[in-house]
Amino acid sequence: MEDFVMEKLEKLAKKYPWANHANVFFKVDKGANSEQNTCEIELSVPGPKLFAKTSADTFEMSVLRTIDTLGKLLKKRKAKMYQH
Repeated sequence: MEDFVMEKLEKLAKKYPWANHANVFFKVDKGANSEQNTCEIELSVPGPKLFAKTSADTFEMSVLRTIDTLGKLLKKRKAKMYQH
């Protein structure tokens, strides 16, 4: 799982080199009918840190969704940084 997450984060780091540190957390949420695997990522960037959290049936899917959300947040942050 660690290699999978590192590979995905490295792709973001290549596109956004100013995103320099990530904290990744995993947890299993047990509901009445099913289990959800949650991935939370806190990303250090210039300005306030970015945070994304998603749940899915597998950790791999939750990582992909969380990385996708962070990619969108980074794109918005980049636009704000270069807008001035």
